[in-house]
Amino acid sequence: VAPQRATSALPASRHGARRPRFPYPAQQTQRLATNNLARLLQTRTNCTTVSTGASSNTPEADMLNPGLMVDFPTVEDCVGGTPLVRLQRLPGKTSNVILAKLEGDNPAGSVKDRPAVSMIQEAEREGLIKPGDTLIEATSGNTGIALAMAAAIKGYKMKLIMPSNMTEERRASMAAYGAELILVEAGKMEVARDLAKQMEANGEGIVLDQFGNLANPLAHYRGTGPEIWEQTQGTVTHFISSMGTTGTIMGTSKFLKEKNPGVQIVGLQPGDGAKIAGIRKWPKEYLPSIFDE
Repeated sequence: VAPQRATSALPASRHGARRPRFPYPAQQTQRLATNNLARLLQTRTNCTTVSTGASSNTPEADMLNPGLMVDFPTVEDCVGGTPLVRLQRLPGKTSNVILAKLEGDNPAGSVKDRPAVSMIQEAEREGLIKPGDTLIEATSGNTGIALAMAAAIKGYKMKLIMPSNMTEERRASMAAYGAELILVEAGKMEVARDLAKQMEANGEGIVLDQFGNLANPLAHYRGTGPEIWEQTQGTVTHFISSMGTTGTIMGTSKFLKEKNPGVQIVGLQPGDGAKIAGIRKWPKEYLPSIFDE
């Protein structure tokens, strides 16, 4: 439950040029030159990469002069800060306020952008990887797309292992970012996870392991949780999330519970198997180690 309208208190450098969207407006407006440049390039948000050039006598070239504008965001900067919108029909005739976090607004199109960037950044900080290394990950789709994007940006080779029944669109998205795809038997994510570990043992690369990497829930503890708290002005009463790696629910719930122990946490998973890619009930021996019931 939350107010019908809430105000984001997130950093303006990440959100200032986003177009105002219900239920909260952007906190600040970037400089006029930035807005003019966005219109010139017909961009949707402030997350478009722009190459700056030398000044000339034309207004367009002057707008590309690095002396006029600074602090261009990178694609990594555009991960997170997603809108929280009110669902109008779902509550029916009740007085409940149900909000949805639009994670599709992330650069690679899903909530998995958050842990993908977080896992690579944390591994870099710990000195475990460096640009040019090969990264390996088992995925059912969205994490693979997000990691392929992040790896391409940061200069890593990416090998993704996934069941063969994953959609052609997902495969195409990963390949477009330059990732190498390795397919295993349809519906066998357990096989994909085992193969990833075997490849790492053979020296073929480094497994990030979204199922056991604490940087996965950390991304939501640092990002998703604080965003929801600020966007609802601290009035959130329930947090509901589907469960795959469980990173989203673990990190977000930890933050919200620290702010208000009374917040109710609800995790959703299918009874058996996995009809929706990324959401499933794991056999006990494959239960993500980051999960803490």
